Formats: sequence, structure tokens, C-alpha cells
Amino acid sequence: MRKCLAFAAVAALGFSTSAYSADTPAAPAEEPKKDRPGVEVGSLTCDLVAGTNFIVGSSHELSCVFKSPSGKRIEGYTGTINSYGIDIGPVTSGTLVWGVVAPKANLKPGSLAGSYGGVSAGVTLGAGVQANVLLGGLNRSIALQPLSLQGQTGANITAGVTGLRLTKQ
Repeated sequence: MRKCLAFAAVAALGFSTSAYSADTPAAPAEEPKKDRPGVEVGSLTCDLVAGTNFIVGSSHELSCVFKSPSGKRIEGYTGTINSYGIDIGPVTSGTLVWGVVAPKANLKPGSLAGSYGGVSAGVTLGAGVQANVLLGGLNRSIALQPLSLQGQTGANITAGVTGLRLTKQ
């Protein structure tokens, strides 16, 4: 039984990677710039608004707010987060919180809009956690790093590749 589940997990992850690749335009590989490690410019908090789950993935609509560290700059975004891989069971609600790291401190309004990609893993039984580390946005120069693990409710197990698209409100 364990071998069967392990095989199913590997097969789903392989399928999810190729499905994610087919939906995501290829970006040129870039070497990280050692002289520009990035500046934390604020936090992005997203609430799950609606969604659907499949055994090999899920899609959720998000309502997001970006806040600068001072709290003086607040921007609204809508988004869609798609996960490809093992995704068993429904998630009925959730909040994702990321630290936003950018190449410079003074981003223009709407700079977080765009596509992000990365990996995710989590488990929920009643209340649970999930972590997503994503890279994208402005010329693939913005990183969304978990400030806290995603809090969610439902009965769910996930592991796979995640894509996020943000649109400025």
C-alpha cells in the first residue's frame, strides 16, 4: 500500500510539473545577482475567496492586500493561485501571508502584479498549515517568502508546484 501511494505521489508530481510547464511561458534563466540580495518592502496577505480542488491540483481565487513596513502604503490585489501535484481534499478557507522581497525599496504602485511560480507543501485536518515560496512579478525580480505558514481549514494534503497571478485592483 505504501509503495502504491509513493508511486502515485511521484506520478502526480511528474504530471503536475509538466502541466505547470505547459501553462507557464518559459523565462530565461538568470543568475542571482550577489550585489543585490533584495530588500523586504512589505507583506502581502491573501484570503482564499473561492476555489476548487482536484486530486492532481487546485485553483483558488484570492483577495490580497500589500502593506509597506510603515503601513503608509496599502495596495489591493486580486489573484488566482493554482497548484499542480498531489492535492487531496477540500480547503474551505485560508489566509496566506508572505514577506515581499524586491531588488529596491521604492517600488512603483502595482509592481506586484504579474505571475509567480514556486513550490508548496502542506497538511490540514480541521485546521492546518501550508507553505508557498514564490518568485515572479516585476521581471521575475520579486520574491514572496512565507512570513507565517498558511492557515487553512478543511481536510487536505498538498505537495507540488504552485503558480500565482496577481492583478492590481
